[in-house]
Amino acid sequence: MNQLSVKVIHIQQVETLYYLTCQLGKQHIYILILELNPNIEVNSQIRVSIKSTNIVLSKEKKALNSFDNLLIGQILAIENGQILSSISLDLEGFKIESIVTVSASKRMNLQINSKISLLFNASDVSIDI
Repeated sequence: MNQLSVKVIHIQQVETLYYLTCQLGKQHIYILILELNPNIEVNSQIRVSIKSTNIVLSKEKKALNSFDNLLIGQILAIENGQILSSISLDLEGFKIESIVTVSASKRMNLQINSKISLLFNASDVSIDI
């Protein structure tokens, strides 16, 4: 599980649905949740988690898609197993991991130190309590 520390900069609420905009360095992370701890408000610093298997990698930054979150990171290491690859990434100073298939890793020709787009849905981000 990847954990990041972000600053809440906007909260939109419709009934019990919340859509948060958070700042991570110069980038934004969007979170969609059903319930929000009442202690969390604009300017709160919070810890969030994203499963490694929920982070999609892409070399195409401008491709149209339905992912709310599109961030740019740098590949630190690539560890290939028999079926899965663990891709270690630097995201605004946080070391995180994306797990993809070996075939996807090879097809994309991932290289250490390359910039890469990280994509994930707002509903894939959980707030740590």
